[in-house]
Amino acid sequence: MPDDAERCREHAKECWAWAASTNNPSVKESFTDLARRWTRLATEIEASRILFQEVEGSRMSRVKTPQSQ
Repeated sequence: MPDDAERCREHAKECWAWAASTNNPSVKESFTDLARRWTRLATEIEASRILFQEVEGSRMSRVKTPQSQ
């Protein structure tokens, strides 16, 4: 099952294809804009995931374990 970022990239790919398939400049611009937004969202999801992992890792390293007491 694709994760959220991968799904966003799939939506972006569809929008790029629709943009390429039309001759209407307004429709092309709209699909291109949507594709860029989906791509940006995918990147933000990935960056957030990395940040949360780093925060969680930092939090876990500060938790006292029985060996460190």
